[in-house]
Amino acid sequence: MNTPDEHLAPIELDLLREPEVVQAAALTLSQQLQVDCTAAYAGLRRSAERARMPLPDVALVVVRRRWDRATGDSGPG
Repeated sequence: MNTPDEHLAPIELDLLREPEVVQAAALTLSQQLQVDCTAAYAGLRRSAERARMPLPDVALVVVRRRWDRATGDSGPG
């Protein structure tokens, strides 16, 4: 079984041991997640306004559609 570090070069592994590198990577990831979540929320809010539906209802519909696409399962009903 392969471990994630088997795919990294020795220099990459050395960098991952440096606290500054790990902190910078975590900050970058955190900022990207914030941007992604903000964009997703704005899209859901616009969809709710267009559909004249409450935001939680629209969010459930979107999640269900994505689940169905990802799994090929239409679920119960």
